[in-house]
Amino acid sequence: MTQGLARVSVLIPVYKGEAFIACAIESALSQTHPDVEIIVVNDGSPDNSSRVLAPYLLRPNVRYIEKVNGGVASARNAGLAIATGQYVALLDQDDAWYPDKLARQVAVLDARPDVALVHGDVTYIGADNEVLPHDPHFPAKVEGRCFNQLFMANPVMACTAIFRRCVVDEVGRFDDGIAFSDDYDLWLRIARHHAIAYIDEPLALYRIHGSNESRKIAGIVAATLQTLHKALRTTPECRALVGDANIGLRFAHLECVLSRFHFSNRRWLLFAWHLARAARHDGATAVALGLPADALDRLRWYSKKLGLR
Repeated sequence: MTQGLARVSVLIPVYKGEAFIACAIESALSQTHPDVEIIVVNDGSPDNSSRVLAPYLLRPNVRYIEKVNGGVASARNAGLAIATGQYVALLDQDDAWYPDKLARQVAVLDARPDVALVHGDVTYIGADNEVLPHDPHFPAKVEGRCFNQLFMANPVMACTAIFRRCVVDEVGRFDDGIAFSDDYDLWLRIARHHAIAYIDEPLALYRIHGSNESRKIAGIVAATLQTLHKALRTTPECRALVGDANIGLRFAHLECVLSRFHFSNRRWLLFAWHLARAARHDGATAVALGLPADALDRLRWYSKKLGLR
């Protein structure tokens, strides 16, 4: 380790990543922070990712693992198992970093021992690196002791997150039983005991393209529900921190997203099932968000005909 500098381990899982993985690795290699190890985990990728990766494996600060496919959480845990860094940063195969990303975050962690995780803003880009409109809600400035805020929404993008290795050893590694939401599960466990910091400028390039795992909306929402149920089950004080009313709103909103998804795909039983679950958590939210606009118009029409208000 370079004297006076904190070492950073970068975890990059790869699965069907041949199109963008070179860009991701180049951005990690181009960091201005000089003390970085890059751990690439080939998670049983069936495409030509290994061929694309081959030239980078000659670099002294690049380490490589090949494993049977087990999902992102499994790949990240395999990287953690050999990581030597004081700090750990996540980089997905289709994203990239600005050159000073790690240097700016390491400076925060070095200066603030109370902070366990630092995240920041991103620039949205497309498959051809074109800049796309920014989502106004994701990521978002959530910082401090913010477990209750994180429970209500996950504004922390994995590609901007860096955290202390010792904290992961304390709260546990990624849960490979939660697809799509293993990072959110970790953020909640970290936030329960430690402060989070935010850098209000783009640190990474978040790529939107046709095969993004993150575009699988129904799976993401289901995983988010699983993560929140786990938090309630494993954190006894969760209800007191967040409040029953807020918990009901959070679950109702997510169930409404699923109900609308199934409505748009004409899966009527699943639509009704999730709408009923939303109503059980919060009836007003279920009516306002769970019913698509055309269904609401139809309901208003029948209500008027029947003389209801």
